[in-house]
Amino acid sequence: MSDSLAAVSWAPVPKLKGEPDDGTTAEQACLANEDETLGMPLREQLLQDPAVIEASFAMDSRERDATLRIRVVDGSNPREAYASAVRRVKGQVAGIHADFLKARAAHVVE
Repeated sequence: MSDSLAAVSWAPVPKLKGEPDDGTTAEQACLANEDETLGMPLREQLLQDPAVIEASFAMDSRERDATLRIRVVDGSNPREAYASAVRRVKGQVAGIHADFLKARAAHVVE
């Protein structure tokens, strides 16, 4: 199973001038041609990861791209947190699909 749902480009999030080094690492992932349908579930899964300090989501309506900003504690990797969140979202979707198929089969009248 791939750890990606969309074409992703990564960029580091630079510290602001004068911002103290707090030992965290941040990157942002641009999800090409995606919107809230994918961005919000990923953000919610990221926020459940104890290594993730911040996970924010923004849309660029002109480009139809979603951006996730991920900040993790020292020693963690934002890309690994993203890959883990993708796996959890895929698992949730698979579970919803299985539940739907069971419910549909239970209500089919022949």
